[in-house]
Amino acid sequence: MFTILRLGLLSLLLFPASPLRAENASAPEAPPTTPEEIQKAAQELSRLFSHFAGPIPVPVKPEWFPLNPEDAKRVEEVLTAWSASRAKGGRLRCQFRKWEFDPDFGPKDPAVPFIYTTGEFRWGGPDVWMWKGTSAKKAVVKGDKTEWVNVDPYYWARNKDTFYEWDYRRKTRTEHRYPVDSVGQPQIRILGFFVATFPLTDIYRLDPAGLQDRFWIRPLTPTEGKCERWLELVPRKDADAKQFSSLLVAISESDWDIRALDIRASNYSAESYSARTSLEFLKRTRPTAMTGFLNDCLSPAGWKSVIADYRDMPSKK
Repeated sequence: MFTILRLGLLSLLLFPASPLRAENASAPEAPPTTPEEIQKAAQELSRLFSHFAGPIPVPVKPEWFPLNPEDAKRVEEVLTAWSASRAKGGRLRCQFRKWEFDPDFGPKDPAVPFIYTTGEFRWGGPDVWMWKGTSAKKAVVKGDKTEWVNVDPYYWARNKDTFYEWDYRRKTRTEHRYPVDSVGQPQIRILGFFVATFPLTDIYRLDPAGLQDRFWIRPLTPTEGKCERWLELVPRKDADAKQFSSLLVAISESDWDIRALDIRASNYSAESYSARTSLEFLKRTRPTAMTGFLNDCLSPAGWKSVIADYRDMPSKK
């Protein structure tokens, strides 16, 4: 769902002659090219999308907060151990598996994913990471059967204020440069998503430091026999609430870092709308350096390199 929605929003942004934008769409307009034109189109898109999709989600304090003293202690223990692990080990390198569930565009069965992706994840800090998809398959429902077809995986990285995006179909690598705030978060967003349509990039800079300012957090009881600690995170901030309703985070007791993550859509409902993204992090290691990171950010042979600089665009303070 997240992927399709972003592509749809980008299509409306780049093609303002869409019937959703005007009653008379017979005369095509040139797509916006300057930062000011893109910003104006984004504002119009936000207004129209709000009209068609209904109210934009806002943070709502869960009924289980504030926590009782015992649960508050359990949360503090996990965050402290997680922070200590990051401080001691620093970098993280691992493989990942990702399942995207979307009843609108994929199988209606909430147990069958729409897209399944595998790849590699590297984390050198909240603003230095790489998410490299190596293979992806999409479920295509035909009658009572589901077929799996190969699709291009996502491959992107961040180095400070520059985001790198690789487009396998167009053989293009784009450097997206954004203004960032005091905590390193990009400021140019459309309906809570980055202009460059990076899928939930802010999730991948998830760090134990400052989580209690961004989320209401409670402990959950893991499956019996699992050597993990589970936390549920509910957004306190508008930008987070627009992207997801909650996060379920599994922290392994072996290395006190993320083992699994479940991202539930902003309008998620287990009964009526089970759109979510589940991630599993495997073979986690603690490298002493981000080996090969900058080389991996280079354009593959024969690919085109593009720079998209948004740093002069107005941003929300």
